[in-house]
Amino acid sequence: MSIDVEPLELNFRRPFTVEVSQTLTIKNTSSTPLAFKVKTTAPRQYCVRPNAGRIEPGQDFDVSVLLQAMKADPPSDTKCRDKFLVQTAPITGDKEFTSIGEVLDNTDKSLKQERKIRVNWLPASGDAEPIPAPAVTPSKKLINGY
Repeated sequence: MSIDVEPLELNFRRPFTVEVSQTLTIKNTSSTPLAFKVKTTAPRQYCVRPNAGRIEPGQDFDVSVLLQAMKADPPSDTKCRDKFLVQTAPITGDKEFTSIGEVLDNTDKSLKQERKIRVNWLPASGDAEPIPAPAVTPSKKLINGY
């Protein structure tokens, strides 16, 4: 059983006073279907949709990670300690009609795979970019006031 998770770090760009989202892609590189679950150290701060599901062999699955809007931006030097954990387990024939939660709970630990995803808070983009000056057209001699 093998999975790839991209990106390895989630980068959220300021301002955080509005919702900011990122996409986490989970790829099933194995030959069996996989159950997955995404957990976080800050469940009140993030919305993960869907947070659990099934991925067929050779398929990718996109998970949307939404950072909830904050009342005020944290100071720019604040380090984010939030993390996500992607857990996967094979869905074998005997577990074909079992819930995703039960598959993950009842699978032997040696058959499970886990990937940790760090979170980074980045400064707002474009803050230092200069605003281009408007183009100036050469003046034309007016004829009859036009």
